Amino acid sequence: MTFGHPAFQLDASQHSVLDAARRGHVRVWGAAGSGKTATLTALVVDAAERSGADSVRVLTSTRRTATLLRDGVALAVGAPTHGPLARSVSSFAHQVVVAASGGSEHIKLIAGGQHDALLAELLAGEHVDGVDGYWPESLGYDVRSLREFRTQLRDLAARCADERITFAELAELGRSTDRPEWVASARFLASVPELLGASHANDLDPSELLIRAINVISSATAETHRTIFGPLTMLAIDDAHDLSPLQWRLIETCAARGIVVVAFGNPDTATTSFRGGDSASFGRALSSETVTDISLESVYIGDDVMARLVAEFTGRIGQQGDPAVRKAPYRGSAVDIRHSVGSSAVRQFDAIARHLRVRHGHGVGFDEMAVVVRSGSQAEALIAHLVSANIPAYAETTGRPLRDHPAVRDLLTIVGVGIGMAGFAVTVDSVDALLRGPFTRFDSLTLRSLRRRLRSDEISRVAARNEARPEGAPRESARSAAALLVEAVTNPEILEALPPHISRRAVNLATVLGALGRSRHLPIDE
Repeated sequence: MTFGHPAFQLDASQHSVLDAARRGHVRVWGAAGSGKTATLTALVVDAAERSGADSVRVLTSTRRTATLLRDGVALAVGAPTHGPLARSVSSFAHQVVVAASGGSEHIKLIAGGQHDALLAELLAGEHVDGVDGYWPESLGYDVRSLREFRTQLRDLAARCADERITFAELAELGRSTDRPEWVASARFLASVPELLGASHANDLDPSELLIRAINVISSATAETHRTIFGPLTMLAIDDAHDLSPLQWRLIETCAARGIVVVAFGNPDTATTSFRGGDSASFGRALSSETVTDISLESVYIGDDVMARLVAEFTGRIGQQGDPAVRKAPYRGSAVDIRHSVGSSAVRQFDAIARHLRVRHGHGVGFDEMAVVVRSGSQAEALIAHLVSANIPAYAETTGRPLRDHPAVRDLLTIVGVGIGMAGFAVTVDSVDALLRGPFTRFDSLTLRSLRRRLRSDEISRVAARNEARPEGAPRESARSAAALLVEAVTNPEILEALPPHISRRAVNLATVLGALGRSRHLPIDE
């Protein structure tokens, strides 16, 4: 998705998109660099000039792409609007549901991290309560406590929504195909609304929100339709090849209620198949009798050398839609393409670093160069390698989520332990990790000194009590250093009695945990 220059001149095929959109639905096929987003921007400007800026909205599959698109489209339109011109499909669904309720319901879209935390708490709760015996051995609690498992569980629920499969049907499929994992997952997912209770009735994940929006639109009266859509008459869909079947159902439901849909896409560049995106839906969506198919005729990035390279790769995969898309001539400037093979990841990184340095030596700034990697997980290793070679580098999305960075992870652990969240018990391992973490920064020697001092004081106290015990009374044994450390971190008074050079930072940690514990019943927004 790239913006054209402000002075970008539309070619004949791009102009035909604007003309066709005035008559009805349009499906626009175009190779990367053919000006799909530039044409979309021109379409939005044309619609805004004809019917007002609020008559058209741009939808994308994700919030990130909507954010990238939003400012450019708004600047091109140059007129105030009620809300952003570009939204994710989930954000649009949220707007529909809220508008239909007249603001009487507080509808909350649960983000991925929030949904993951809810599932983690529910899974931990049923384990603590001893009611998790229905899970098969292959999905023991050591597996169910993993974030990766919860991600798969969320994806399973989303795919069921895409395919209109109820959890009861999923359980039956599991029994008929001897997949106990499906049966157990269906039972758990079906119980989530009941477990969350009425207070979470309007907390919806993206799939639930889309389904509710579809039901609202399809059953809306004429008055409700006006309330939901207002002056809206057109939806322009960017990167439509990345939409899931459920997202397409929402778009088609809008089309059935008279909203014109103009969808731009290229199945060759689909990137969300692993998360439910269905590029084939781009060619199937909307009735063939009511949609006009248009293929953009030229590519404006690269020359014949780039065309041959792209053809070499796309020729190895199946094609969906108009064959003319891959045959569009390249009319851009010449590009320099070089091929290099590294025998290892390190050698590959070295080759990249050398190339960046050579280009920088020829006057190209580091901020004018970009490195594209196959997946986000590779970005962090490459950045570390480039930085070690004194090449400034950063990534818009690093190879791991923010919650997995040491400082963030320790902060979340401190809060979780302090307020007593499920899965954050005060244990020897959690205390050891917190003391060694970035907020207390205990090294091995200091931690060992603290343990030895706690153990020494315990032995002295126990010896004194044993000396004073009544004749015939059992002797008391000293507790382990690990147990004493756990007790000390939950009781600052114990640590305050120790020499400051070994206890000061531990006292700070214990004080914070105590303050959090006293605040555990306060609303989370305080």
